[in-house]
Amino acid sequence: MSNNYNAKIEVLNVGVQLEASLDNMGSVLLSIINNGTCVWNAYDKKNPIAVCYRIKNGNNVLSEGVRTKLPYNVSPGETIVVRANFVVSSFDVKEKENLDITWDLVHEGISWFEDYGSEVLITNLKLNKNLNKQKKGHKSNNEVAIECINLSKRYKLYSSSFHKFLDLFPFKLKKNHRDFWALKDINLKVLKGETYGVIGFNGSGKSTLLSILAQTKQQTDGQFFVNGRIAALLELGAGFHPELSGKENVILNSHLHGISRNEMIKRIELIKEFAGIGDFFDKPVKSYSSGMFVRLAFSLAINVDPDVLIIDEALAVGDEVFQRKCYKKFEEFKAKGKTIIFVSHDLNAVRALCTRVALIYDGNLIFEGSSNEVANFYQKMSLTANLDQLNVNEKKEKEDIRYGNGNARITSFKLLDENNENSSVFKSGENILIEVEAKTEQYIEEPVLGILFKTINGVEVFGSNSKILGCKIDPVKSGDLLKYTFNFPMHLNEGTYFLSLGITDQSNGESITVDRLVDVTFFRVISAMSCLGLVNLNTGAEIKGYVDTRDEQ
Repeated sequence: MSNNYNAKIEVLNVGVQLEASLDNMGSVLLSIINNGTCVWNAYDKKNPIAVCYRIKNGNNVLSEGVRTKLPYNVSPGETIVVRANFVVSSFDVKEKENLDITWDLVHEGISWFEDYGSEVLITNLKLNKNLNKQKKGHKSNNEVAIECINLSKRYKLYSSSFHKFLDLFPFKLKKNHRDFWALKDINLKVLKGETYGVIGFNGSGKSTLLSILAQTKQQTDGQFFVNGRIAALLELGAGFHPELSGKENVILNSHLHGISRNEMIKRIELIKEFAGIGDFFDKPVKSYSSGMFVRLAFSLAINVDPDVLIIDEALAVGDEVFQRKCYKKFEEFKAKGKTIIFVSHDLNAVRALCTRVALIYDGNLIFEGSSNEVANFYQKMSLTANLDQLNVNEKKEKEDIRYGNGNARITSFKLLDENNENSSVFKSGENILIEVEAKTEQYIEEPVLGILFKTINGVEVFGSNSKILGCKIDPVKSGDLLKYTFNFPMHLNEGTYFLSLGITDQSNGESITVDRLVDVTFFRVISAMSCLGLVNLNTGAEIKGYVDTRDEQ
């Protein structure tokens, strides 16, 4: 077992003294190598691998700290860089100025890696009571629109109302709550005129970050700066009084943005026209649909003349026509040098609109860079999470997605790339090979194997079979093994697609389902060249253009 789980942990910023104040979040960059023989599963539901630490409390007993999740599975020999978080609780450490933190990986619910024989990393931490005051002395320069410095947000979770009541008293003998850190030591800068994307899984902390920047929530630790007027489109209906009309809510919200009533009345018609909700503009907003809420809120946000515009996934509620209208307005804002913070699960929109992107995971900013780099990294994480979930589901019975008369049974399949290697990620323009094996149980006169690709929304984008492709198989009897290899050029656009497999008997002009596997697996298509629609025909495409100049008569 000691050989299976083994890690080498090193601090990246060697020579830099770690500092922290009690009960506040800190972080350190760690380089971790998988020196064992097992893959570290980051998304295992029961026993994931995570980074953690232990410190000695006042009674000289090791106390465990917060976990830092791995962003993806780590194979043997692979190195991963992790921003590991730590908090020193005032309940554990009282008057020490320096203490040692023991870093290790933990196999949740099973064991620490140290118990497997792996070496731990010990770092020294200096407790600095004045650290928060030193941070508050920082000033942001004029070229920066938004800056976050060691920004953290903690929620206190109580097991009962009685424990919450006990926390009201200033002197506590023990901790009556559990800390949940929604944001963990976030550091970022957004320059003026930049369109900055924020992506991540649901529950990762994106909305919490934007709410703090929009000043609708208070951070627990750290600080942030916003240069200029800020307008935010966060939750549906946020800031709107349900009993007031759309027009009255617009005038009321103008005061929150520091705009006089008279100035806002001059803009009323522009707001009404862009929202496009007709007579509902003068009706109570409690009668609005979700789409109407978004239209009015977005129209208000762009017409208060903000320096920074924050959009948090709300545009997904609007229809396609309104979304196009909003994206056009984004381009106008970019041309005027406005700053936009854009949150979306639509990676194509993120790539098209954003110059830089931050990836938030488990409250941590784990990757920041160009839109394409971060989107590709996020896709790797998504694929890891989905494949792990799929492996869990494969252990369950699949009768609900399999049907047929049972005269043959698909026993195995593989997805291979152009190098004949197993893969679940394919580049648009390259070939995908699908190998399928099936065992026959009864006589089949004319076996035909078919495949079907579908989007995550269930839209069928391509289907074919061995008969269409001219591969005729002779009649088979019980015990025979059928083997097929499909070879297709991958012209699908970037996205995630599901694969279904099926065998039919097409003798006597009929098509009888023998065995069918629905959405048996999925794969990811990536592309260096973006395009619209489900099909990518850019590979190998050419265009010629010229200007036909004519002499003036």
